[in-house]
Amino acid sequence: QAAVATAVAEGAGGLFFPAGTYIVTRSASNSSSIYLNGLDNLSFVGVGDASEIKMSGDGAAGDWDMWRVDDCTYITFRDLLCNGNAAPNNDSDYIRWENVTMKESPGDGIRFLGNNTYRVEQCQVSMCRFVDSNRSGIAVQRGTGNSVVQGCLFSGTSGQDIDFEPTGNGTLTGWIIDGNVMLPNASGSYSVTMGGFTTDPLVRSVFSNNVVEGNVQFLSTKGLK
Repeated sequence: QAAVATAVAEGAGGLFFPAGTYIVTRSASNSSSIYLNGLDNLSFVGVGDASEIKMSGDGAAGDWDMWRVDDCTYITFRDLLCNGNAAPNNDSDYIRWENVTMKESPGDGIRFLGNNTYRVEQCQVSMCRFVDSNRSGIAVQRGTGNSVVQGCLFSGTSGQDIDFEPTGNGTLTGWIIDGNVMLPNASGSYSVTMGGFTTDPLVRSVFSNNVVEGNVQFLSTKGLK
């Protein structure tokens, strides 16, 4: 967290993680290890799985997050191994996850959450790997859209690999799920669930060119291709 504050203060473009293991603890003031709030144009880049960020202590219990992204734009995570709990993206736009391994997350690997007032838009998850997530690999909640999940691998997920789980009104629209590989999940439940809230369906979205070794469920959708 201190390194992020220094990068912002000095006008740097982000943080670079050389090969190694970086142990992160819980922030005293937030339910996360690294809290990004109201920031723009930052990148967090490693050299691949050799750059491991690992949660310590009670992180395995799933009651806190490695990354938390609130009210941000143009944040990129690239070439990292994140070993630990979820990475919520709340009310943030243009968030990129590129070639990142999310491993052994007690919660969702990545979660997108907007609302009726501020939507989560223009996000991308590409060429990422979700390994042994205890819930969903990617969870999509209310008020999100115009975003892409492409070329990812899901393996050993306990819940759904990709789960649209609207918790209230806030249209889900313009999602593209393309070219992913979804291996059977540990629970034997649906590999993918896509849909919106009963009165606010998922609209104008695409599910294409995916390899799914399991079942796909579509609920409350309109204009899905």
